[in-house]
Amino acid sequence: MISYTLNIKQGRIDMLSLPIGTLVIVLISILFIVVLWLIFIQVKLSRFIKRQQEIFSGTGAKNLEEALRFYVSEIKSTKNTSEKLKKISNHLNTMAESSVQKIGLVRFNPFSDTGGNQSFAIALLDYFNNGVIISSLHGRAGTRIYAKPVVAGKSKYNLSAEEIEAIKKAVHSKAEEIKE
Repeated sequence: MISYTLNIKQGRIDMLSLPIGTLVIVLISILFIVVLWLIFIQVKLSRFIKRQQEIFSGTGAKNLEEALRFYVSEIKSTKNTSEKLKKISNHLNTMAESSVQKIGLVRFNPFSDTGGNQSFAIALLDYFNNGVIISSLHGRAGTRIYAKPVVAGKSKYNLSAEEIEAIKKAVHSKAEEIKE
């Protein structure tokens, strides 16, 4: 049996007496640990390559700098599109506020000698309760139609009880508010 000695004397390492079998077991153990370490590194490398491919996919980039330039340009483009859509949305919101959103209708019979409620008052108001009140008075001799402006739910002209009721119905009807 061949033996080696490892002696530590004055900072030097000399071979100690170890049987060859033990030395082989130690070397196989070290080799096993190195193989496990290589497998671990290979798994980490595979994950890194997969993440890198995800980052570079669709960019045509060959390196990280090109990919970052691509994504920065995409972000700028998205920001510009977002700003345009915000302007359009604001414009549509302004238009919607000034369109007819609230309607109040009252049918009535102003004359006792005619049948049915064929006369009416209809209030057509925007978000700010501005608009018009239209009244139709139906009688045997004919039908008369009147229109009066409405500002903030009120008119500077004298209003009949039916016209006031139509405005109240319109003002109290729910206009949908846009939530941001």
